Amino acid sequence: METPRPWQFSLSNWSVTRKVGIVLVLPVVLATLFAVLRINNELRTLEQLEAATEQSRVIQPIVDYNAAAENLAVTATARGSDTESRTTAALARFDSAHQILERAMDSNRISPAVSRELSSALTLGSTMRSGLSNGSPAMLGDQADEISVRVGNALAQSPTVDNLSVQRYFLQLSAVQAARRSLTAQRLVISSPSAVDNPALRARVLTSGGAELTMIQQYGQFLPDTAGGIRPLLDAVQTRLAIFSQGTQGALNDPAARDSLDASLQGYDVTTEQLSATITGALHHATISAQNIALRETALLIGALLGGLTLALAVARTLVIPVRRLRRDALEVAHVRLPEELEQVRGGAETPEIAPVGVQGTEEIGQLARAVDEMHQQALNLAADQARLRVQIGNMFETLSRRSQSLVEQQLGIIEELEHDEDDPGRLQSLFRLDHLATRMRRNGDNLLVLAGTALRRGQLEPVPLSDMLWSAVSQVEDYQRVEIGHVPDGVVAGEPAVDIEHLLAEVIDNALRYSPPNTPVAVTVSRAVDGGYLIEITDRGLGMATEDLQAANARLASGGEINVETARRMGLFVVGRLAKRHQITVGLRRTSTMAQQPGITASLHLPGLLVSPDTGSDNSTTLTTDFSLGSPPQLPPQLHSSPALP
Repeated sequence: METPRPWQFSLSNWSVTRKVGIVLVLPVVLATLFAVLRINNELRTLEQLEAATEQSRVIQPIVDYNAAAENLAVTATARGSDTESRTTAALARFDSAHQILERAMDSNRISPAVSRELSSALTLGSTMRSGLSNGSPAMLGDQADEISVRVGNALAQSPTVDNLSVQRYFLQLSAVQAARRSLTAQRLVISSPSAVDNPALRARVLTSGGAELTMIQQYGQFLPDTAGGIRPLLDAVQTRLAIFSQGTQGALNDPAARDSLDASLQGYDVTTEQLSATITGALHHATISAQNIALRETALLIGALLGGLTLALAVARTLVIPVRRLRRDALEVAHVRLPEELEQVRGGAETPEIAPVGVQGTEEIGQLARAVDEMHQQALNLAADQARLRVQIGNMFETLSRRSQSLVEQQLGIIEELEHDEDDPGRLQSLFRLDHLATRMRRNGDNLLVLAGTALRRGQLEPVPLSDMLWSAVSQVEDYQRVEIGHVPDGVVAGEPAVDIEHLLAEVIDNALRYSPPNTPVAVTVSRAVDGGYLIEITDRGLGMATEDLQAANARLASGGEINVETARRMGLFVVGRLAKRHQITVGLRRTSTMAQQPGITASLHLPGLLVSPDTGSDNSTTLTTDFSLGSPPQLPPQLHSSPALP
């Protein structure tokens, strides 16, 4: 796997910055959240004030329309010589007020409840105007009263604002309109043609006057600071009540009573106009105040946000930069420098001086950097100790193997002398078996040399024919009689590689013999490869291997004889892998056949052309037989095998 480089680590550095940033910016974010909520509250107040301002623009058209409808009803029911001209003027005033109110409703944004009440009032006004010519005074009075009720309901729908003064202004306006409605009832009674002949109408005037007086007093309670403005209204209604409470027959025609009606009507007009102007002014000042507060809060928010972010970035910089440098250097040590230094130390080089992490200081981050340096140094020291221990163990293995090999060589020499002097065939056969057993013991001793990483034979070795090398390998295994060697092409192997290849082949052939039934042969075939090398295949007819075991064995062979926990249990695979890596030989295992009952395993060894050169001499192509009972095989070169021929 490719080792990552230090510059590849920058993509993930944001994780440290993000974590530190969250810790530092979280208070700023919370403060910003509360400030945004406060600004949002001010914006909502501004929205409410804007809606109230829109609705306040309709107040005066509503009041004018109500006054025009009342005036039209009163004029239409009045008596006198100039009734027709006054009715025409009242109609013109009503039509104008009707159009103005419709345009005001279209051009201003008002609430649905107010819109429904005003639409009903406009519809009633149109109905009343259409029925002026044939409508009775009572019907006109009822229609005017209903219009006044609708208008009062519309004005009573005060907009939702948090300003208590504005709310009280709207309530006061509603009270004034209710009092004016009572005044209209009195005007309709007094101006009726039958008022003179009907004394019972006096009670209706007293009742309406009492209701008007109550509403005026409520109006004064809403805003005590403007209570002085209700004095003319109180005086006018009290004058009417005093006149009609006397019970005289001419009270309905009393000029003082009619003058009080005009005074009340004028007072309501003035009061309504003042309230409308007051509401508009209050809404304007409230809107300006809310805008100023929103702007001030926004400015404070932006300033606090910028200041907090600046402070957070300054603090984060003092924390993040050392952390990022520590992370970069630690990852570089873990993924780049330490593996390279360990490889050097394991190869026998001196322990290098470590480059410390580029973070200084005595705070926590600096202490962590020194801890990384200490772990780096301890890892190198441990690797150096392991390398020295491995060398010592290798020397021990080599010494033990050399001593054992010396004894085996002496044993083989004694056996060879006994074989030359022995004439008894039975004893000679026993000596041959001892010779073969000693040869196998020598191969096991050679395994220790492979484990120690040293050469199997020392000195100048002569080249060996490929066929002799194969025979030497066969002579070192048990049950060599089951080995069948086919046609062997000409080829000569250099002396030192031949020793290792012969040992490698012996291990592979011995493995094939061990894991196949005792009555089945093991075939060895040799052929020329397309690249000029030689391909040797050892085929058995055993039970084969599971797919997972086959993959694991090939992986260990390809690893080049790495020492691990499996080395002691599978010494043959370790020896084959190390010797193959030493001479660039490719070794692989595969199933011989997937269809047979006993598919077996085929081991393939590819010898590069640099190891085996064609024999340019006479035709020495040899076919070796495995029927060893018929005679003795040819003698082998001493550097490969010093024992006599097997029977």
